[in-house]
Amino acid sequence: AMYASFVLGFSLNTIVLLIQDLILLREKKTRIELENAALKIKNIEATNQHLKQQIHPHFLFNSLNTLKTLIKKNPDKAENYLVMLSDFLRASISTNTPNMVTLKDEIKLCFDYLEMQKIRFGEALQYTIEIPEEIRHSKFVPVFSILPLLENAIKHNILTSELPLYIKIEY
Repeated sequence: AMYASFVLGFSLNTIVLLIQDLILLREKKTRIELENAALKIKNIEATNQHLKQQIHPHFLFNSLNTLKTLIKKNPDKAENYLVMLSDFLRASISTNTPNMVTLKDEIKLCFDYLEMQKIRFGEALQYTIEIPEEIRHSKFVPVFSILPLLENAIKHNILTSELPLYIKIEY
């Protein structure tokens, strides 16, 4: 009888220890997965921050040249252009810009960019933005997620009055 209770006790103890090891192993696996997820998020945030800090020098030089021309030809338009450029640069340089912004804020950035390009290219660049107000205010996107698409569309196309570039942003 003593032998049977010893075997039973030993068996129960072994089962309890196995279950404990299983629980500890699962907890460790979960902790490692959480750490990996946190590292991935930090990597994405760092990449996003890097993108925010990259102002295309070509764009900046073109903007300043456009501004120089406008100051001579149309001072009122130049002032408006300078305000848009200032807003645009503030948004792109600011280090406290969140990683996610309302669609409204991203569209405002795109609008300023497109308006500056429109001043530069005139009728060779045409665009429409068709996103309902309730969507603009209620949806979020990564900051600078739409703008690079616009930059590439303008950069990789030939814009002329005869063959204008049409850009349509819609929901």
